[in-house]
Amino acid sequence: MATTKVEAIKEKIDSARAKQKALEAELRKAENRASQFEKRRAERKKFILGNYLTKRMDADPEFAKSVMADLARELDRNVDRVLFGLPEIEEKSKRKGKKQPACDAAPVPVAPAPFGDRPRPAQSFDDIVGQIKNS
Repeated sequence: MATTKVEAIKEKIDSARAKQKALEAELRKAENRASQFEKRRAERKKFILGNYLTKRMDADPEFAKSVMADLARELDRNVDRVLFGLPEIEEKSKRKGKKQPACDAAPVPVAPAPFGDRPRPAQSFDDIVGQIKNS
């Protein structure tokens, strides 16, 4: 009799876990639908605003100059600047806080250093082999 109670409890647990998995899947689907809805809504707002600005710019040359000046200041990717007929610029590095070097010189290679040691200039393979042979 104890075995049947234990088996019944195990069946209830398995059933509850199956229901939980089904509910979690349903929740993920609902969250995905909500996310897609919000994305479409945001895209629609951008589209409407873009159409409005385009019409205003066509009707008011001073407003068009103002918007283009703002775009020239704000757009830092050449792909975007070309869309608006703006001149290309030197793009900023993707890493935060680091700007691309202004010169065309290649950086000096630095060998990896163990923790706590200062970096040292990279050595050629032949130099390293020579050091091994001498030691």
